[in-house]
Amino acid sequence: ELFPVFTLSTNFPIIGITLRNNLESIITSIPWCRSRGIQKYRAIFPLLAIIPPALVALITENLGVLVTITGAYAGAGIQYLIPAGLVWTARARLRSLEQRADLTIANPHRSPFHHRGFIVFILAWSGLAVGLVTANFII
Repeated sequence: ELFPVFTLSTNFPIIGITLRNNLESIITSIPWCRSRGIQKYRAIFPLLAIIPPALVALITENLGVLVTITGAYAGAGIQYLIPAGLVWTARARLRSLEQRADLTIANPHRSPFHHRGFIVFILAWSGLAVGLVTANFII
């Protein structure tokens, strides 16, 4: 009976640190936030990573519901949405730098999945997965 408890408690620090770093990278890459000096507010990012799961844990009495919520919703965000957002913003920033420098940078390590359609596919896949989990949870 303690299997989900051990799984969740051992994964939480790793997922929390990853989420904090990803949120910081995404938010600080936005020019508006960079111009506001958002780096001064580094304590916001750990709080954004810790508060939502803590609230869910306080509200939830059934551990099965907690496993479903963390596995489906937070997992989809961490595994699909945030990395897709990072790739999208990194590629946009690279295009911007290339245009400003008026050159094209050849990347020998470019992914075979470099087309923008793969990012859209990942976002659609995560939406479908979350939708199916939600439908299964409701029905």
